[in-house]
Amino acid sequence: MKRSGISLRFVTIAIAMTMVVVWWIGHDAGPPAPLVFAASSLTDYLEDAAGRFRDHEGKAVRLHFGSSAILKRQIEAGAGADLFVSASPVEIDALEKAGRVVRRADLLRNRLVLVEKDSRPGWQERWEAGAKAVLRPEIERVAIGDPDASPVGRYARQALTGMGLWEGLQGRLLQGVHARQALQYARSGEADLAIVYQTDARGVEGLRTIYTFPSEAHSPILYVGAVVQGGDQADIAGDFLDYLAHRVRHGMIHEHGFSYP
Repeated sequence: MKRSGISLRFVTIAIAMTMVVVWWIGHDAGPPAPLVFAASSLTDYLEDAAGRFRDHEGKAVRLHFGSSAILKRQIEAGAGADLFVSASPVEIDALEKAGRVVRRADLLRNRLVLVEKDSRPGWQERWEAGAKAVLRPEIERVAIGDPDASPVGRYARQALTGMGLWEGLQGRLLQGVHARQALQYARSGEADLAIVYQTDARGVEGLRTIYTFPSEAHSPILYVGAVVQGGDQADIAGDFLDYLAHRVRHGMIHEHGFSYP
């Protein structure tokens, strides 16, 4: 069973829907605050960081999460983001090349892991097989992020290709919009295995990690933040980027399972 990658129509609809959400967020009551577009895998971390930023600095930010690749396209289409935090430098590089980045900073690193429901029998054999567990005969569906629409999918494809496993997986792939959707496929049992970020799988009830991919198996999983050119709240957005890059890092990074860039 294979679920194909995100179609152009889906991406167009996603962009249009987000533009409506962004308009609504930007027109609600209350004091203005910068709008932060961020990778879905940063949801818990940035919600925590935003709360501390508000408590310590007296400044608020609004958070909008999604696939980094799709968020980049939404910014290109005119979505009013003030700060963009991507799960890959690729999206930031593209925006910078287009003149849409005021300044940027490396923030976090992550790891890629292979997970399954902890109720599945025979886990010892899959644990011993490592990454090759994806090709075991009892495995019918392997969830990943869409490589054309999410960094987590690109990292997974790089790792599996380098290990000689990618071609053998065709017909078994179940592709999600972003990392957390791939994780949900494993949690629900819709997929037998899922390749996700270590931080997303960390502490999730009902899941076990059976393999951690070597860091050298794929491009570095580096989260990069950038103040977006043309944003309405560039000053506060820059303050939040500095907070993430310098102050929150001490202790909080490890609390959420990330590592230093």
